[in-house]
Amino acid sequence: MKKQMILMLSAALLIGFFFIRIQYGENFNPDTGYRKFEISLESKEVAGLGAVDIEGDGTDELAILWGKYVGEDCCQLMLYKWDKNSFKRHWESEEMAGDFSGLKVVDLDADGKDDVLVCHEGLKFFRNNGKNLINKGNIIDYLPSQFLLFDDLDGDGLKDLAVGAGNYKYIGLPRLYKQVKGKSSGRKGKKPVFKFKKELQGITGYNMIKGMKANNDNKMDILNVEYNSGRIFIFKNKGKFKFSKFFTHQCNEKVTSIEVIDMNNDGYDDIAFSPWSGFLSSFINHSGKSFEMIASDSYTGHSFVILAYDINNDSRMDLIVPSSTYNKIYLYKSEGKFKFEEMKSKVGGETPDRMTVGDFNGDRRPDIAFGETKVVGALDVPHSFGLILAHVNKVIYTENGKLIIKGKNFNNNKDKVKIDGKSVSAGKIASWSSKKIIISNYKLEKGTHTCLVLVGGEGSTPLSFKVQ
Repeated sequence: MKKQMILMLSAALLIGFFFIRIQYGENFNPDTGYRKFEISLESKEVAGLGAVDIEGDGTDELAILWGKYVGEDCCQLMLYKWDKNSFKRHWESEEMAGDFSGLKVVDLDADGKDDVLVCHEGLKFFRNNGKNLINKGNIIDYLPSQFLLFDDLDGDGLKDLAVGAGNYKYIGLPRLYKQVKGKSSGRKGKKPVFKFKKELQGITGYNMIKGMKANNDNKMDILNVEYNSGRIFIFKNKGKFKFSKFFTHQCNEKVTSIEVIDMNNDGYDDIAFSPWSGFLSSFINHSGKSFEMIASDSYTGHSFVILAYDINNDSRMDLIVPSSTYNKIYLYKSEGKFKFEEMKSKVGGETPDRMTVGDFNGDRRPDIAFGETKVVGALDVPHSFGLILAHVNKVIYTENGKLIIKGKNFNNNKDKVKIDGKSVSAGKIASWSSKKIIISNYKLEKGTHTCLVLVGGEGSTPLSFKVQ
């Protein structure tokens, strides 16, 4: 018993250190390095944002669902495309009267292209035809929250739906819908057919649902959080649409946002969440056996969305937390094993109740868009938070297996070089300076290869080079 107490105390101290680093990490205040844009919606409000790659070229279009709450409720879906120095409207739907709650970007018809689900008088399917979006009508008649789950829940290879009540007028239990096999469903380009299966147990309320791997059985489990009640549920997937309560927690206040993130890369999903009080907190997953709540003193104020995103391409998930209290974006850069650095952004000026991340200008670096009464965004923000980027300008390969990498900001300390996505061992790095790296005895076949230099986990887009 004494040994167990010591182990539990050690774990608590380690996890607590994660939040100490969140609160007291270095505060970066960038003045340059990103471009800011604004899209005015006049008297309308932002009901949903999403990054949609319409043409399949790797560059995202910005999907905006605006909503109008004065008088008769109505909404409209629009696409904006980046053109040199600004966003231009690319496409828009008809105005849609009735209740709405947001949007979700998914590949619904399994054709390899991003589609958009709009939560409006049910769940509407806007199909991507490679040029714009086509309204194919409702796939279910239940109005869900935009925080919904689209994944294979029963192991038959077809993705199903887990949705929760998405409007404060409609208070209900979370619902599960099975995608039906057949000629008209589950085929590329076809509108899938979904059949209501069951409701999940819990307390009725506005739901935020996400998928998570709570244990190691390779089945998609369900996380459900109720905004009003503060109840948090994890439902274990037992197969064939059978779910059992795996974990339940009652917060003493409303829960405004939540995200699933493997904080220590151990293969088990953890949970980051923000309660009404505004102190970022978490549930640590102990090898799929139990969850431990860790409250922190990292105060961001009200946050209605949290995103887990690898902002610096180091294979560790970071956190993006917009603050509606301070109208700013907070980035929490992961250093692994519950260690995060807080980076406060100067980007602000608009309440970020809605947020999305995508590559809008095609430079293969993430951009951020957020807003409430207008859309505000910034290009390349995550790479401007006081972080030095390594840039590769030229790669020379000689017949004897020598690689000469020329560029800038390599620093004088050896870190990491990746060729074709694979790390080069330190033993093959013959010399390293701020502008040139020489690698010896590295054999490459004829053809096109890529080179990436990482400094402190940061690196620009890989440079392609040819071996003759």
